[in-house]
Amino acid sequence: MVPTEWTDDARDEWEDATEDRDPEEWTRTSGGVAMSEKVIALDFDNVLHNYTGWNNGKLNTPIEGAVEAWYKLYEAGYTLVIFTCRDDLENVRAWMHRHFDFERHIGHFYEPVITNKKPLAIAYIDDRAIRFTNWDDICRYFC
Repeated sequence: MVPTEWTDDARDEWEDATEDRDPEEWTRTSGGVAMSEKVIALDFDNVLHNYTGWNNGKLNTPIEGAVEAWYKLYEAGYTLVIFTCRDDLENVRAWMHRHFDFERHIGHFYEPVITNKKPLAIAYIDDRAIRFTNWDDICRYFC
C-alpha cells in the first residue's frame, strides 16, 4: 500500500524501486532479517523464559505454556522473532533449541530469529509493556 501523504519525489522514487516487484512478495527488513506482515515479536525473559533474576546469566525453564503457544502461532503462519536485552544471543539460541525441540515439532532444522534490537512486527508480547493510548494516561500511570 502506498501512503497517500508522500511527496511527488518520494512517490516517484518508490515507484521506480518497486515497479518490477510483485506486491505479494514485498518484505521489509529489520537487522538483515526479512519481515513479513505476520511477524510477532516475543520478549525472551518472562515471556518465553522463566526469569528469576540475573543468576550470572544462567537460564531457567520455559514459562508454562510457552512451548505450546509458540507452535500454535507458528502453525497459524506467524513468523516469531525473539527480542531480548541480553548481549549473549548464542546462549538464548542454545536455550531455545534445548527447550523448544524444533526438529521434533517442525520436522526439520529450524533456526529461531533472535535479536537485541526492536524488530518490525504487528505485535510485541512483553511482560513489561504498557499499551500507549495517550500521554495523559501514561502520566497518570507513572506520575
